Amino acid sequence: DGENLFGEDNWRFVKIDYTKQPPKPTIDGEPSYELIPQGLHDPSEPWWQAADVRRYAYWSVFAGAFGHTYGHSSVMQMHSKDRLVGDYGAKKYWDEAIFDEGAKQMQYLKNLILAYPFFTRIPDQSVLASEQGEQYERVVITRGNDYLFAYSYTGRQFDLHLGVIKGKQVKAF
Repeated sequence: DGENLFGEDNWRFVKIDYTKQPPKPTIDGEPSYELIPQGLHDPSEPWWQAADVRRYAYWSVFAGAFGHTYGHSSVMQMHSKDRLVGDYGAKKYWDEAIFDEGAKQMQYLKNLILAYPFFTRIPDQSVLASEQGEQYERVVITRGNDYLFAYSYTGRQFDLHLGVIKGKQVKAF
């Protein structure tokens, strides 16, 4: 419906499902694909890059999604040497595109999330002591009992309330 059109803020869709009782399992199954035009049909527009698909992945998972779907324009259409022209301005063939930077980035999020207890992890923006930020400046946070992950797409500085994490020492990186 019209009031739930959030543009690039995919974390907002996840938040709606997560706040339902009981929370609903959610996955962003249609994020912007790597190397597809931002307007989809006009290859003269800027194309979504690896940093964009990484942002969508972290925003959705840290907001409470149980996973994320990565997409690449050339892979989605299986663009190959058999076709002279790819749709949406695709220039790479799918068997090359599967090694693009955005695809490689997805393993880091998967490894991070699976290295810590999964079922006790929750989104928790209350840990943020500074402004959450709007659009690209948003900081999104997820945590367990003894760990916390905060993601900033732009790398901007932010402050956290660390009292929600068990332990006397905090290791941050």
